[in-house]
Amino acid sequence: MVSISTAQRCLSVLVILLSLVGTVRAQDDLPTSQVRVEKLFDARLAEAERVSIPPTLPALDTTRAEQAYEVVEADGQVEYAPPRIKPLAVKTAAAPQAFPGFVRVGAGLPGALLADAGYHKTLGQTTLRSGLHAYGFGDQELEAPSYRELQARLGATYSLVDGPAINLDFDYDRRGYYYYGAREAFAPDTLAIPADQLDQHFGKVGIRAGLRKTATQVGGLDYFARLGLTFLSDAAASKERRALVELGARKKFNEAWYAGLQLDLDLLRFEADGEQNLNNYTLRPVVGAHFDRLGMRFGANVSNSSDTFRIFPALEVSYGLGGGFVAVLGADGGLRQNSFHRLTEYLPYLVRDPRINNAEEWRGYASLQGQTHGVAYKATASYTRVNKLALFLQDSTQLHRFRPAYDTANILGLQVEASMPLTELLSGSLSVEQQFFSLQRYEKPYLLPSFDAQIRLGYQVLPQKLGVNAILLVQNAPPFALAGDAGLVEANELTSTLIDLSVHADYRVNRYLSAFVQANNLFDNQRRAVPYYPVLGINALVGLKARF
Repeated sequence: MVSISTAQRCLSVLVILLSLVGTVRAQDDLPTSQVRVEKLFDARLAEAERVSIPPTLPALDTTRAEQAYEVVEADGQVEYAPPRIKPLAVKTAAAPQAFPGFVRVGAGLPGALLADAGYHKTLGQTTLRSGLHAYGFGDQELEAPSYRELQARLGATYSLVDGPAINLDFDYDRRGYYYYGAREAFAPDTLAIPADQLDQHFGKVGIRAGLRKTATQVGGLDYFARLGLTFLSDAAASKERRALVELGARKKFNEAWYAGLQLDLDLLRFEADGEQNLNNYTLRPVVGAHFDRLGMRFGANVSNSSDTFRIFPALEVSYGLGGGFVAVLGADGGLRQNSFHRLTEYLPYLVRDPRINNAEEWRGYASLQGQTHGVAYKATASYTRVNKLALFLQDSTQLHRFRPAYDTANILGLQVEASMPLTELLSGSLSVEQQFFSLQRYEKPYLLPSFDAQIRLGYQVLPQKLGVNAILLVQNAPPFALAGDAGLVEANELTSTLIDLSVHADYRVNRYLSAFVQANNLFDNQRRAVPYYPVLGINALVGLKARF
């Protein structure tokens, strides 16, 4: 019995030693200062740390998912400059300083003076603008070209917050001429026209007011309203009054389709020896759409004048051919006022009481245009029928003056325009127009040119400093005729074609000051645009321009 109890005690001691060894090993990772040996009978389950392991769903099996894409093929040309890496340490170039005002003055030969000034400033919601231009050359002497012009403008725009912009402008324009062709038209010993009757000038005062609201999102409504009043008079007390009212709105239904409607009221009264009126009313409905390559516009100009309604087309279809080319087909037309103002703008040496009239114009055209690699181009072919086209005949009693005459004309026109950079410093532009007239009453389009061309070359001699432009103008010699009581007395051609070469140069002294030189008609072409009135020969201007 003694041996068995001794063996039990030895076994109990061995079990206690083994449990102590396991406890020590389980705390090997703790710092020495935190190691604490618990007796087996002192351990408590409540002191054990519980780890929460919430249940989770197994990962979804997506190996069987499929996606399909449809790609619509489209052929387009995208032009962009090669990418450039800009170091972060380089500052972005600042935008060029904008100057609200400028002044330009110049003088030259023969007796030429030039003065220009302008100021444009935005203050909060208000934008102010003003301008002044004065130019003249020559002396009021017989057989010498002479011309004077003075233009002034003052206006403002006020933009309402989330509302329309309101405009108000005042204009003044005065153009002065001299009948210097009278000496050649009459024999010197038979010229009995007082000197004060050889002076002619046109003064025009204009007032324009209007508002416009531009929609900022699809479904919004664009609308505008404009009112213009013009008062014109000349040295012979001829007067013309014009009131133009324009009301319109346009709505964009989605990214493609839109519709618009415009109403024009054009009221004109001309007073000289008698009174003449041209009152035109036009309604312009239009529906259009723009797609990826296709553009369409369907409309009409419904006009009324002298209680007669006329409907003119306003149609156009354009299609992108790719490679930067766009083809355009269209037809348009409308009433064009042959007013006293418009006639004298083209030919100021008119009789005092010309007959004014409405021209009715129908036109169909096709053009190819585009822009690729910096080259912009446009070629247009058109066919136009005009009722009451204004021609100009020499008056049989006042040979130094001209009288408008009207005819029905069919006109085939061809026009090409292009501009391109020839080199990094050299650029050029070209514009050529040729018209072929077929008239019903008269044999030729008297005093109307049929060929016009302009070629311009620009060269940067010193980049950002000195630039030179050369402009060549070419125009055919238009036919002319003498009008008598029984019709045409004589028809002939003007003797020479206009070939006018001009060279203009601008030199920038600094960002505030620059100088300019203009030399015109370097070939000294004495071509006569109309009988007895040769154009100005060699003339030049030099001056300075300051910005502030």
